[in-house]
Amino acid sequence: MSEEGFKLNWGWITVIILVVLTAIAVGVKSTVDSIVELIFLMAIYIIVTLSLNFEAGFFDIPNFGKAVFVFIGAWAAVGIGGNLTAILIQHLYPSSTQAIEQATGGIHHSLLAAYLDHSFSRKATEVMNHYLAMHPGLGLLLFVVVLLSALAIGGILGLLAAYPALRLREEYLAILLLSFSELTVMNVFYQSPSLLGPQGLWVPQYLAIFKSSAKMANTMIALSIISAILIFMLMERMANSPMGRLLRAVRDNELAAKSFGKDIVALRKRVITFTSAVAALGGFLVAVKSQTVQALNFHRVYYTFYPWAMMIVGGMANNTGTVIGVIVIWLGIRLINVYQVTIGNLLHLPLDAVTQFDKILLGVLMLLILYLRPEGIVPEKMSKTTDFEELSEVSWKLEQGKLKEPPTDLGKKFLARERRKELVLWLVILLVIALWAVYVAM
Repeated sequence: MSEEGFKLNWGWITVIILVVLTAIAVGVKSTVDSIVELIFLMAIYIIVTLSLNFEAGFFDIPNFGKAVFVFIGAWAAVGIGGNLTAILIQHLYPSSTQAIEQATGGIHHSLLAAYLDHSFSRKATEVMNHYLAMHPGLGLLLFVVVLLSALAIGGILGLLAAYPALRLREEYLAILLLSFSELTVMNVFYQSPSLLGPQGLWVPQYLAIFKSSAKMANTMIALSIISAILIFMLMERMANSPMGRLLRAVRDNELAAKSFGKDIVALRKRVITFTSAVAALGGFLVAVKSQTVQALNFHRVYYTFYPWAMMIVGGMANNTGTVIGVIVIWLGIRLINVYQVTIGNLLHLPLDAVTQFDKILLGVLMLLILYLRPEGIVPEKMSKTTDFEELSEVSWKLEQGKLKEPPTDLGKKFLARERRKELVLWLVILLVIALWAVYVAM
């Protein structure tokens, strides 16, 4: 084994030991529900951070407005889903008019008007949930329609937001996206009552087919885990595809890529549209699971700076590193939250000071990683479409005359290894589905 491989193995062993010990320490004082909630948050951040890594890590698009695209996915659950649900129920079930009149004391005669009135938004949502429980097929149809709408709006908004600066340098694009994010979340949606308002709106229970709120929430957790795994598999395939190599080539030397006739602007459009749609998926899952949407819950600290920190800690342009970065940071934050009283007693600090330790941990982790291992926990690896060891073996056999011509299945070993990795992930997905099915059947 080479010295480099030996060091890499010991690095992996150290990371695994630290993560396992931290997970055990977190689990000792955590309930099953809190652990499941932590897994849900990890899944959401894996989705969002993988989309950021594809932009900033592979293609050098400094997206400091990621929060707005996550928020757009959440907003679709109420801005499109809530309004559409209210309109459909009003037209399909006339009895809903009498129900909303009773719920609002005669103030509102329209389900849609009551839903947009923050004082009665929850009452209107309860009326909609009643009819969705009676007609679960309508709820499932709305869930699919709103999900597709969230992906479409996220992608289109990403393209429109970045379009003015697509031909400019990266720093201008970063400033534009950050400004657009703040303008959208704070000034448009947060301060406009007709769209969301400062108090937020409630999300209809599209999955009312599962009857209880706990089963609906756990169904969304299962969907989030499955979505995170599928997004990871897709990102891995794209990273090892010709497109992945093109993204890195443009990132490393844009002028050289242009000289070979590559359309950089068109490539940026496709990447930003795709990654914005992926980020919107994360926001939609959060909104449907939490059953409410408030603009300030999608602050840039949580859905822009946290993903950047996770990507830097884990390793840019490495999907596995991104996942590890998310796990390490969330376990650290959870560890501080669980043992904050003990930490406060040991350091003789008040409780309110200890609650800020998660942000201090984030800063210290980033400084340590940037100083000791600037490439992250898992460094970037080159895009591969074949096994280099297999290639070198074939080359040696050709030189020795043991082969007359290269074999047609040169990448067979590499493809087999990649299929084994995907098979493991598919087995994890099947396990999640099985556990979810057992829980729902109980």
